[in-house]
Amino acid sequence: MTVEPRTDVEVVVAIVDRADQIGSLTSVVPTSWSVRRYPDLAAVPAADLIVLGAATPGVVASARHLLPTARIVAVIDAKAPVELLVDVLQTGADACVRAGAQAVLAGHLLACQRRRLRAARTIPASTRSELASPAVASERQVPASTRSELASPAVASERQVPNHAA
Repeated sequence: MTVEPRTDVEVVVAIVDRADQIGSLTSVVPTSWSVRRYPDLAAVPAADLIVLGAATPGVVASARHLLPTARIVAVIDAKAPVELLVDVLQTGADACVRAGAQAVLAGHLLACQRRRLRAARTIPASTRSELASPAVASERQVPASTRSELASPAVASERQVPNHAA
């Protein structure tokens, strides 16, 4: 079955959020953007922007491996230590936002899209078409160990940042 690309959608935003940290984005992003939720990274077919709830360095690394051309915005717990924020950025997230800051998240998504468009203008057309080819997409396969780790319920509980407030 061939799926024709939608020409009326400017940007595809994929949300992977098992911890329910990300509310609805449809009211804070442009109406021409398509916002879709996915149960895990392996289910995301393609996206321009990825929003990862309860982000950890491992999840960010997996997203970067699976969708190398997408911009990644990590969302961490509002009380997470600054070390987690630094770690997800160093692992490959383009931006990191604390949970509950929808307007800040929207601002980062808009900025990531601007940077993505700017980068697309500087990449030669032959490289852009090569990156979009089915051969490159097939190379984005996730190792079985990573797929099972991402799908396991234990990962969701491990990704929770302990609340150190007394």
